[in-house]
Amino acid sequence: MHRLRQVLKEDHISDESRTLLYTNGYYRWNGQIDIRLDVDVFEALIRQGNNLMETDSSEAVVTYQRALALYIGDYLPECVDHYWVFPVRNRYRRLFLETMHNVIKILKEKEDYDEILKLCHKAILIDVYEEEFHLELMEAMGMKGERRQALDHYAHITAFYDKEMGVHPSTKMRTLHKKLLLSKHEIYSEEDLTGILESDTYIESAFFCEVEAFKSIYELERRRSERSGADFSIGVLTVANNKGDTHSQKELRANRLKRYLMEHLRKGDTLTKWNEHQFLVLLPEVKKSVMEEVLRRVLSTKDEFDTTIVAEITHLSEVPRLGRHIE
Repeated sequence: MHRLRQVLKEDHISDESRTLLYTNGYYRWNGQIDIRLDVDVFEALIRQGNNLMETDSSEAVVTYQRALALYIGDYLPECVDHYWVFPVRNRYRRLFLETMHNVIKILKEKEDYDEILKLCHKAILIDVYEEEFHLELMEAMGMKGERRQALDHYAHITAFYDKEMGVHPSTKMRTLHKKLLLSKHEIYSEEDLTGILESDTYIESAFFCEVEAFKSIYELERRRSERSGADFSIGVLTVANNKGDTHSQKELRANRLKRYLMEHLRKGDTLTKWNEHQFLVLLPEVKKSVMEEVLRRVLSTKDEFDTTIVAEITHLSEVPRLGRHIE
């Protein structure tokens, strides 16, 4: 409060003219002074934009954008222990998200994808964890023909979510990714195709993929086995479920197992997180009879690894066909 009064520089003026007054042991705003708060302007501009939505969409966009320019992040972010702030903060965030949605909806109708990109880039700087901003960004890139940039962004943000939160791409994200992959495009040159197929980084570890990709890899391995007689096996590792563990503790344990398997399995091995409790590992050229022994040896490679993380190791006794045994 002292610093605020220092900033206002009102120590030498009368009480009637001061912005802050001290009355009965409390500080309060001086009701006789006209005070303009950014939060009030923010809400007023949003209401004005809502009223213009049906009558003048272009003016609505201008008004909404004035409101969005006032939002620079969470309300009073430094007040982490003041619980009264939480509902207020969430309300302003919800208004920000709804306004972004309204603006993008209008800009899509006008096919103004450049403006959508500007909005999304700014919004992502404010909140990189909000998935909707990334979805709108990639969709706008796709509509502009910037398919490769959209795919690059998908790779970047999904890797970021996995590293920071251990979160896999949502259904919406995967659906948009497929749409981008299947979208029509010009004929690529040999150089372009090589560039697309090559990974940005050379992967030295085992290959971790989503369930759908794992199914495809498995199907290729099964066909290869039928044709050549080559052995392969699928191991199922069940993560220990300790009574009383929180969801965060369960996620942490699963992520530790995932990182360990990626580092210590062979580069030719493939793994996926099948569900919250199970990992599937595809081991080429490993017979089913020795699969469990191989995985136990991998888990005991490093003394510091807590083997109690894994409650059970089993193998699929039959070679299933996709869609019948594996749902």
